[in-house]
Amino acid sequence: MEIAGAETSLLHCVPMFPPRVAALLREQHGLVARWQLLDDGVPAATVNTWVTRGHLEVLERGVYRLHSAARPPVQDILAAVLRCGPEARAGGWTARALHGLEGFSLGAKRWVVIPPCTRVRGVRFIVQRTLVAPRDEDVVSGVPTVSASRAIIDTATRTAGKRLRVAIDDARRRNLLSLRELMSLAGGMPKYVGAAEIRRMFSSGALDQDGEAERWLAVGLAERGVFPLWSAQVLPGIFPDAAMPEASLILECDGGEHHTLLSDRAYDASRESLLRADGWEILRFSGTRLRRDLRGVVDQVVRMRQQRIDAGRGKPLTWRPLSPGRRLRPPAA
Repeated sequence: MEIAGAETSLLHCVPMFPPRVAALLREQHGLVARWQLLDDGVPAATVNTWVTRGHLEVLERGVYRLHSAARPPVQDILAAVLRCGPEARAGGWTARALHGLEGFSLGAKRWVVIPPCTRVRGVRFIVQRTLVAPRDEDVVSGVPTVSASRAIIDTATRTAGKRLRVAIDDARRRNLLSLRELMSLAGGMPKYVGAAEIRRMFSSGALDQDGEAERWLAVGLAERGVFPLWSAQVLPGIFPDAAMPEASLILECDGGEHHTLLSDRAYDASRESLLRADGWEILRFSGTRLRRDLRGVVDQVVRMRQQRIDAGRGKPLTWRPLSPGRRLRPPAA
């Protein structure tokens, strides 16, 4: 995700600083921490002089801002991270916003993760004391942060079900996580409250579908006693949203609204030709129709399914998908 940082014109603003300090200011959106300056051998008296003369201004305790730097939202987030020391990282919904996940803003209250042995007092942001494994570390737009998977787990109990599912779907679309990786991470944190919520979601089947539209349809069909295979590979390389092999019926929940490129439409037409040649019928529904007329969609699916079964249009009882579809479940405790 690209986030505007300090202006590249900082080059003319930092002639009075040593090269390493100037480099930090450029890399860190016009910010530098006191602990970084002292680690680089800058005397405390020199740091105080820079502040007194207005070359640097205090943004957070022990964190200084170049007076002429731009001030995008990411600068305040990085200031909070630097305030908490070298092992701190943006976490929670702040990390989710940095990763660009749907429904989260950089302007929300900042959330910083620090090691359990660290103490930070007098701050104006959320501080979470917890261990972060190396695999859960990331950097986004120059800000040390946790991975998208870890951020989702950390906020799982503070985010409503739909909002949490949408964030997971968005992270998957952006290739920031896979469901297997998320389940593995949650399974490796047996006493962590957020991980328990993620495991519960997997156990309930709430993540078997690819998005909210499919979930609406899954719930509506389940109320009528109909349970399709979700994301099963019915032909080599073809994974429809849902398949009902007992009626040779395919359900696609995206419709034309998500397939606007000519290449996408050509791919859909090719897939549909192969499916129809193999005896499958295809029903497509847009997200808009599923939102506005879920009952009508369910009635249509149930009716066509029964009509095809009555007409003997189903697959034989020995039919098996090339892959069984998504039904990930955490191991029994």
